[in-house]
Amino acid sequence: MTELNDALVLSELLPTATHGVHIGRITLNSPKTLNSLNLEIILSLSEILGSWEKDSRVAAIFIEGNGEKAFCAGGDVKRIHGFIETARQAKQDPSALCQVFFENEYRLDHLIHSYPKPVIIWGDGIIMGGGIGIAAGASHRIVTETTMLAMPEITIGLYPDVAASYFLPKMPGKIGLFLALTAARLNAGDALFVGLADHFVPRANKEQLIESLKGIPFKTSAAMEQVSRAITALGSEAPPSNLEKRQAEIDALFTASSVEEIASRFKGLEIADDDKFLAAARKTMLHGSPTSLKISFEQYRRSKGLSLKEAFEQELILSIQCCLHHDFAEGVRALLIDKDNAPRWSPAELKDVSQELVEEHFRSPWSKDDEHPLQDI
Repeated sequence: MTELNDALVLSELLPTATHGVHIGRITLNSPKTLNSLNLEIILSLSEILGSWEKDSRVAAIFIEGNGEKAFCAGGDVKRIHGFIETARQAKQDPSALCQVFFENEYRLDHLIHSYPKPVIIWGDGIIMGGGIGIAAGASHRIVTETTMLAMPEITIGLYPDVAASYFLPKMPGKIGLFLALTAARLNAGDALFVGLADHFVPRANKEQLIESLKGIPFKTSAAMEQVSRAITALGSEAPPSNLEKRQAEIDALFTASSVEEIASRFKGLEIADDDKFLAAARKTMLHGSPTSLKISFEQYRRSKGLSLKEAFEQELILSIQCCLHHDFAEGVRALLIDKDNAPRWSPAELKDVSQELVEEHFRSPWSKDDEHPLQDI
């Protein structure tokens, strides 16, 4: 096994039943941080995937996270917070440093979305934020009984990125908007229902699955279907989806012309004592960044029909603008650094978040479209 960047990413070639043909196995190897993505990991993944894309010896890719808890818990936003605070103390613009992280993250995500070979995600445990960015674009996304997905960006003053502009509007009804505004936690059944997963395989079947994949007599033209059959053979029935049985209620709540209207309805909703799913979603929404809520609502409204490239271009603009405004740094401080869970949002109320402030977040820092850093993807 090849170790890169102090073993933050591990890679190896697994021989298959076809002579000279391999499966490229990648392990995110930072279990203490729940395999969160820092810039070093992002660049390593991009380098490995880019190399294997052109390597005729590699027929498919298998990506996993080390440890029992997480596939990937998201981006290393504490590091980005450090960029912002260092720049502010020096009275400098943090845009350039923030751009390096987000641009490379989105390039990696786009690479996975467009990858010509099967990419198998072993989505066991926590998959949040940037972890969903890696998983969402893969051709074969596997979830297990321990899978928990979420887009928790509103809790740290950000917004759902990593191609959420592309995949949230494609979800059934208003489910995508619900996830953006509530950071709701999804199980494996939910992931299958909303289109963020393709297969349910029990955790105990992992090594058997890898052996089955190694036994495939790979043919380039049939590789996608060959991998699908191998995974399906070891699959079983997923747990029930919390979202599917609540879709009508969610659609009614979230079909509205403003975030204020949704929040008002949600506040007044009578939730059963045993409905922990909706109760948690409501609590998170009502305590999230008001600015993030309005940005996320506007993002969802603008994103219907965007191409994948257009989605990433919009998100890079939004991410840099969030680095320049107050709530992102404050949310990371409160939730992940000081851990006082008492963010001082500014503005503190939805009613005080002006449309002008929302529009600022969508304003490109580049004067011309052809200057956008992602215009070449």
